[in-house]
Amino acid sequence: MQRSLLLLLFFAVAASAQGQDATAATPAPAPPPPDPLAAPAPYQVGKLKVSLLGDGYYVYNANHPENRINTFYNFDDLDKFQLNMARMAVDLDPAPVGFHFEVGAGRAYQIIHFWEPKDVGKWSEFLPQMYVTLKPASWKGLQFDFGKFYTSAGAEVTETYPNWNYSRSLLFSFGPYYHFGLRVNKPWNDHFSTGVQVVNGWNNILDNNSGKTVGITTAATMGKFAWANNYYFGPEQNGVTSNFRHFYDTVLTYTMNEHLATYFNMDIGREKFAPSTSSGWIGVAGAAHIGLTKRLFFSPRIELYNDYDGWATGTPQRIKELTLTGEYKLHKALNARVEYRHDWSNVASFTMGPNMDPLSHQNTFAVGLIALLGKM
Repeated sequence: MQRSLLLLLFFAVAASAQGQDATAATPAPAPPPPDPLAAPAPYQVGKLKVSLLGDGYYVYNANHPENRINTFYNFDDLDKFQLNMARMAVDLDPAPVGFHFEVGAGRAYQIIHFWEPKDVGKWSEFLPQMYVTLKPASWKGLQFDFGKFYTSAGAEVTETYPNWNYSRSLLFSFGPYYHFGLRVNKPWNDHFSTGVQVVNGWNNILDNNSGKTVGITTAATMGKFAWANNYYFGPEQNGVTSNFRHFYDTVLTYTMNEHLATYFNMDIGREKFAPSTSSGWIGVAGAAHIGLTKRLFFSPRIELYNDYDGWATGTPQRIKELTLTGEYKLHKALNARVEYRHDWSNVASFTMGPNMDPLSHQNTFAVGLIALLGKM
């Protein structure tokens, strides 16, 4: 905890210095012309903003497992045609009170709500996010959100269209998806912001114990670099408040220009299970987003997840994956992706054929279609 506070203080001092330098710099250049292939703006219904999302895929698994499940995948985990997600979002900008509300269905929402009790999971699965916001103008950007919201951790997000690849990384799959509770964020200048969250835990609306999980977040932008840090700690085991899970996530992004961007993501975690027993893990991922034309993009991703105590998979192992994704923007509201992914491990964690024979690797091919509808 002391290290986290020192790191937070260091970021604040560095960001303040950058903010002072920025005020003395030359005026910013004129903004670029509008991108005709940028995602459409939401529909405007009075003061409400409404957007619609549709996302479906087909995946071919070369191992042909009998259960048709792509091991360690989120959310394209089924070897067949599947609706990944269909979602409608409604926003009211805070003035000073607003809200964000989503209703949706699909395989992705089934997966992220797997840990909810059945009576809660039946309805919460169809409400991916729902929170109210308080942001008075006199508070200089300070914002409070209360409700159910996606996690701040990770280089990737739940919805597919902002991500560079179609499948989600191993780091995304084994990290938190969403939280329920209070989220506070404060921008200190144009370069730096900090936040604190007090939530029920990982992936649950109803808490499974009497303790709370705390999240500390920082986000810094330094020219072409952006650096985000997230640290969550708290009890996550059923009925137990003494055993803490600690999870640190960092994402460093470099955007060279409109044709090339890269990121590095690292997760480190450890959870206590008994006075002398704990499990830990570490994962790293790197990816690039390469614009070949205004419509055509290529995104490679590679990662290593060292589950050395079997915390995530139940078996101590080192999993690696290489993903190659091609994307073509058919329209500003519609894009198609094709993807090859190769996963392998030092343990035979994958399965093959009608007998589900153990195998140390897995190859898949995917086609995805994503539609984001707003004001056309």
